[in-house]
Amino acid sequence: LNTTAYATYMLLFAFEFDPEKFGFDKNKNNVPDILEEAKIGLDWLLRANYEKFKLITQVQDLRDHTVGWRLPENDPLENQRPAYSGIGKNIIGIYSAALSLGAKIWQEKFNYAEYSEKCLKAAEELYSIHKKVKDVDNSTVMYIDQRFYGKLALGAVELYNTTKKSKYLNFAKEYADSAKADFWWSWGDINSLAHYKLSYYDKKYSEYIKDNMDHFYQYHKNRIFGEGAAYSWGTNNTLMGISLQNILYKKITNDNSYNDLDTFQRDFVLGKNQWGISFINSVGKKYVKNFHHQVSFLKSRDLPGGFAAGPVTKDFLSNYDIPFENFDYLSKFQTDSSYFRDDRNDYVSNEPTITANATAIFVFGFYGNRK
Repeated sequence: LNTTAYATYMLLFAFEFDPEKFGFDKNKNNVPDILEEAKIGLDWLLRANYEKFKLITQVQDLRDHTVGWRLPENDPLENQRPAYSGIGKNIIGIYSAALSLGAKIWQEKFNYAEYSEKCLKAAEELYSIHKKVKDVDNSTVMYIDQRFYGKLALGAVELYNTTKKSKYLNFAKEYADSAKADFWWSWGDINSLAHYKLSYYDKKYSEYIKDNMDHFYQYHKNRIFGEGAAYSWGTNNTLMGISLQNILYKKITNDNSYNDLDTFQRDFVLGKNQWGISFINSVGKKYVKNFHHQVSFLKSRDLPGGFAAGPVTKDFLSNYDIPFENFDYLSKFQTDSSYFRDDRNDYVSNEPTITANATAIFVFGFYGNRK
């Protein structure tokens, strides 16, 4: 639920940020494709709210990793999928953010009052108990946040933007001030989204984003390829998050001071790196092809637009004892401090995740087709 809510929110956020640029409709059904994709997420989130004040936070456990690669219709774990129920301030925050923004868009764009009201009711009901639940949901072993203030702030400001109820704006400011800058970007570190939304009511919140950008800039100055953050699980998502935060900061302040930093992050994922490889499938002359992605592998299909998780350190990767399938054709470019395998078994550096793809869609969608 945590990652699905984040990915859904980012698609909705992108459309709201620039409805013209993100209003592409390739199948010509008068619904922007990005909103069709987002609705899959919204519907899933609504179903996850299986009972009042209760959420399913994860379906399936680590047995998924022990039965081998298979297509969904050949899943030996059919009817053996446990569902985990949990709640926490962090989950309520990102859940409410996605559902309330969805409610706003479906009312304004489609005049679809019934669906809008359904989304908004779910968001408001869950947010109403945020003070009564634990800080961070730990009902699963996956995707557990370290903090919650930023997500609570984001949920509150989106509820305010949709309902105009002053209590939500008060909550949003309180939690955004507690969140401060997080000096990172991932599915769990998204304080800048709340600060960006609140900056339209008080410019002081843009200073938190500036603190982040200053931190990334200082790191970037000492890197050969200009990366703004240390390598970790999901490196490329973090680099795209730096670019995203620059876009938001510029929108608020008209300050272009971090444009070069932004460019270095995009260049890195497009091939200006030690491997000379684009981390986005079908983009560039040399790109990642052997994703940790079951359907594309079993169907022998490319995954255009698939975005690899990105490099880590050699020690970090070795901790997972991955049985690599193929010879490392990038071996002469590998170092202890910077390591990436284009191998289908590498779920650490070579998995195309919904969270990284959602961040990259915003960044490259924003910069694409500029006039």
